[in-house]
Amino acid sequence: MSRNQYITRLLVISLFILTHNLTYAQIDKPFKNDWARDELRGKVKQIDHYTDKKLQKRITYNLSGFQTKYQSYSQSMPQEVFSSYESFYDTKGNLIKDIGGDFTTINKYDELGNLIENRVLMTGNQKTRSLQTFQYANRNITYSKQTNFLYNSIEIDFINEIEYLYNEKKLLIEEIVTFTRANKLLLNEKILYGYDNLNRRRSKTKFNGRGDTTQRFEYDSVGRTILMGSRFPNKIQRTSSSDYNEYYKYDKNGNRVEISNFSTKGIPIYKGEYKFDVSGNCISHAHYMKNQLTGETTYLYDSNGWLTEEIGYTYGELKEKILYTRDNHGNIIKRIHFDGKQKQTLLLEYRIIYY
Repeated sequence: MSRNQYITRLLVISLFILTHNLTYAQIDKPFKNDWARDELRGKVKQIDHYTDKKLQKRITYNLSGFQTKYQSYSQSMPQEVFSSYESFYDTKGNLIKDIGGDFTTINKYDELGNLIENRVLMTGNQKTRSLQTFQYANRNITYSKQTNFLYNSIEIDFINEIEYLYNEKKLLIEEIVTFTRANKLLLNEKILYGYDNLNRRRSKTKFNGRGDTTQRFEYDSVGRTILMGSRFPNKIQRTSSSDYNEYYKYDKNGNRVEISNFSTKGIPIYKGEYKFDVSGNCISHAHYMKNQLTGETTYLYDSNGWLTEEIGYTYGELKEKILYTRDNHGNIIKRIHFDGKQKQTLLLEYRIIYY
């Protein structure tokens, strides 16, 4: 593979990730209390992360709760900083500059706080690595353009443009994506969105000439997602699981208690079942493959509703246990992992300094 072919392939993959993240359909989350999404409680100034008693990283925050500095540490040379990043904000809390490693990122905003420019510079020579610009109509983005000039010190030129169109209700109805390199068109994609009379998204269809895809969504009487279906009309693009229907069920309190995934021929692929306590905390998550129970995780909480223990089983056998210790603010300060034989396998500690 030539250097140009390698760069082109890399950029196409990057574009795929970028455009798919922009149009990701938000689906209801099953957990009301999920340690992985815990918000920091109290005015946190600094957190030191330790793994098996070794300092891994140090993160500092300002009084508004924004991260201002990130440092990772060498494991072969204790206390030696391996990499460091600093972040700066304006008075409105907008991130205006990131400095770290080989790059400096500078952001500009309009009077409404919309990001209008994102420029990435090479820290050493201040050459522009990439530039993104954005246009808006009020709060709705209408156009974005990304131009890359350098990749690993190699001069390149590619342009990714996305045009966003809205209906009279300000709902996104169309995206037009183009990707060019050296004035050669590499991708031309159109994404259409459909809505019902309650302004809920009902469909998302992509046309790019290389395997069009369609997603559809259905809702219950209170607006919760109960079905997401996916279709690949181009038979060449199909796999055993590319065409599917995913169904969602809820309990009387609005907790999502089941996710079931079937092929369009009705063959079961995956099912997840969730149980909740009276406070809305998830206490059990069982997962099935082709109707066979493959694993289950149970969760225990303290009187404040904070997760204290997580126990995982695979095919009925204990595989892992995680114990959580929290401080008076409710922030996790220790996680101890054990294997199925109750042997400690990992110790994570978080030393928190408050304002």
